[in-house]
Amino acid sequence: MLRQVLILIFSFFVFFFISCNPDEDDILGLDLIEDDEFLIEKHQFSNQNIDFNIQNFQEQDVTGSGSYNLLGTFNDLYFGQSDAAFFMQVLLPSNNIEFEASESNPNIKLELSLPYYRSYGDTLQNLTVSVFEVTQSLSGIDTTQTLTTESFEYDNILSQQEIIVGEINDSIQWENEIVSPRLILDLSESNLGSKILSSSSVDLENNINFTEFFKGLFLKVEPQENGSIIYFDTNSPNCFLRMTYTKNDDSQVVIDFPVGGEANTHNYFTHGYEGAELLNYVENEKTDSLIFLQSMGGLAAEIDLGFLSNEIYSEWVVSKAALNIPVYKDNQYNNFSAPYYLVLTEYEDSSDVAIQSISGGLFNTVTEEYNFIISQHIQKIISDNHNSILRLYIGGKNSNAERLIVDNHSENAMNLEIHIIK
Repeated sequence: MLRQVLILIFSFFVFFFISCNPDEDDILGLDLIEDDEFLIEKHQFSNQNIDFNIQNFQEQDVTGSGSYNLLGTFNDLYFGQSDAAFFMQVLLPSNNIEFEASESNPNIKLELSLPYYRSYGDTLQNLTVSVFEVTQSLSGIDTTQTLTTESFEYDNILSQQEIIVGEINDSIQWENEIVSPRLILDLSESNLGSKILSSSSVDLENNINFTEFFKGLFLKVEPQENGSIIYFDTNSPNCFLRMTYTKNDDSQVVIDFPVGGEANTHNYFTHGYEGAELLNYVENEKTDSLIFLQSMGGLAAEIDLGFLSNEIYSEWVVSKAALNIPVYKDNQYNNFSAPYYLVLTEYEDSSDVAIQSISGGLFNTVTEEYNFIISQHIQKIISDNHNSILRLYIGGKNSNAERLIVDNHSENAMNLEIHIIK
C-alpha cells in the first residue's frame, strides 16, 4: 500500500513538471525554491567587481496631472532649485445662481481654502505665496497630456501673503470653527469679489460659461534658498473659494465655489541645476559614485545588465535575484527624506514596459534601502538574451517633489544579488 502511494505521488510530480510552460519557466519552481533546499551559490554584482553600467538622464514628457497640486520652493546643495506652482479652475456651486448683493455696500469677503496633505523640505522656513487671476482659458485642456513645464497666461495679482508651513499642517481656527488642516488665503482686497458679483445671468448659467468668464487662479511662491513644497488636496470637498457678502436686505450670504470634480488643475514645476552638485557627477558620468533620482521632470537612472549575456553565465539556473538600492544620506537628508517607493521598469523600443513577476520597491526603514525581486527577468536575460535595459524612477512619475541620492560607491553600493542552483 505504501509503495502504491509513493508511486502515485511521484507520478503527480512528473506530470506537474512536464506540464509547466517551457517558454516561461525553463527552471522548475523558479522563485519557489528555498535556498536551504538545494546547494545555492550567491553572487553579488556592483561597481566593486564588474562594469555595472548606470547612467542618469533627465525625464522628458512628464505631465502636470496628479492627485495633488504642489506649491513651494527649495534650493538644495545637490539638486539645485526646485519651484512648484499650479493653476486651478473654480466652478459654480450650482447652475443659474443669483446673488442679489447690496449695491451700496456688499462688504465682500473672499477666501481660498486649500486642504493640506503633506510637505517636503524645510518646513521651518516661511514662504511668500502670490495669487494671480488666469487670463487664458483652462477649459478643454487635457491635463494628462500637458507637461509640467507648460504654463498659461495670468495677470492681475490678487494677493501676496507670507505663510508658515508649520501652522497649516494641523487643525486650524477659521472664523468661529475649528477646521481640518488647510491654508486659507485672503483675497478680499482684490477686485475678484466685485467681478464675480457683477457677472451676468449668462455667465452664471453653467460651468462652461463661468470658467470662460472667470478662468481661474494661479498660485506661485517667491524662490528662495531654503524652503519646502506643500501638497494640497484640490480634489477634496474642502477645497473651495468662499465668498461672503451682504444682500440688499442686509443679510449675509456665504457661497462656496468648489474646485474639485470637473475643474482642471495643472502643476507647473521647474528645475534649475545651475551650481548644483549633481552636475559634477552627471556631466562627467561619475555614476560609479552617486546616482540621482528626482521627480517631476527631474532625473531618473538607466541600468544596463547586458553583462549577464556573457557565455560564462549561460548555464545559470536562478533561484532568486534582487536589485538592492541603498540610500546615500547627504547632509540635508533630514529635510529631504527617502521617498516611500521607487519604480523599476524595463525599457524597450523607447518606452517603459512593466517587468513580469516583479515585487518590492518600498523603502525599508530598517536597512535604509529599496529591494526589487526580479528573478524571472534575470533568468530571461541569461537564458533567452532578453532585453537588459531597466529604468528607475521615483514614485511612479506621479506629482511629487521628492529627490533621492543612491549610494553607488561604498561597500554597500547598489548591487544585483543572484542566487543560483548548483
